[in-house]
Amino acid sequence: MPQSKPSLKSQSSRTQAMRFEAPVPSSSASSQAEQYWAARAFTAETLLSAREVHQRELHDFVRAEEVKRAYELSVLAEQHRERHATLEKLVVRRPYAH
Repeated sequence: MPQSKPSLKSQSSRTQAMRFEAPVPSSSASSQAEQYWAARAFTAETLLSAREVHQRELHDFVRAEEVKRAYELSVLAEQHRERHATLEKLVVRRPYAH
């Protein structure tokens, strides 16, 4: 019987992950050691794939938060400039009391 191959999981909005299906047992008897190492390799590939997806999602999230913070800082700076200009006008127009 043929071994099953990794199949592509459905795409999320931002990332694409690999989902590995369990191998179909072959008709030939394999040794306990071969089964052990095959299971370890399968587990390692699955964990690595999940970690890569998580790292991509984390990177995307951090980038989105940096963009959001930069926008908020620019809005705050503009508000500060407007307030400062208003205060300058108030000080300049104030008549001097002697």
